[in-house]
Amino acid sequence: NKEIKHELAIIGIPNVGKSTLLNKLANRKLAKTGNEPALTRTQLRINLDDIWYVIDTPGIMWPKLEDQEGARILAMLGSIRNTAYEVEEIGWFASELLLKCFRNPLAERYKLPEDVVSPNQLLLYIAQTRSGLDKGGKPDFHKASEVLLNDIRSGKLGPLSLEHAPD
Repeated sequence: NKEIKHELAIIGIPNVGKSTLLNKLANRKLAKTGNEPALTRTQLRINLDDIWYVIDTPGIMWPKLEDQEGARILAMLGSIRNTAYEVEEIGWFASELLLKCFRNPLAERYKLPEDVVSPNQLLLYIAQTRSGLDKGGKPDFHKASEVLLNDIRSGKLGPLSLEHAPD
């Protein structure tokens, strides 16, 4: 009597935790993980036990993103490589979205004063309190954007649901 083998493929957009899931299922580190897209470059087939194989796959993306807000959200989450967009533009976008929809996690993480209400004020505050100033003593908005984006991607702001059902 032959045992039935099961195969499970882990498929999704880049940088959503496919390899992390594989490592959790296997109870050991088999796949490289990190806070950036495209770490998995080829399919990885793992024998979990006598009847289960799991296949970890590289992230898949559609070739052209028509929806610019969707593209910015993907960039904010790290699903699009940093070279495909301006970090400050995505930092500004993330600041605006988070101030509007996720003020409490921002306030907790950064000890945010109530008078910080605009993306510029948020990035300025992060620059002053977290990422520092440039050599001339001016706020470094690039570094502040990187701090914010890294905190989003690493889950330091908690779970955030960025999509909502239409009205």
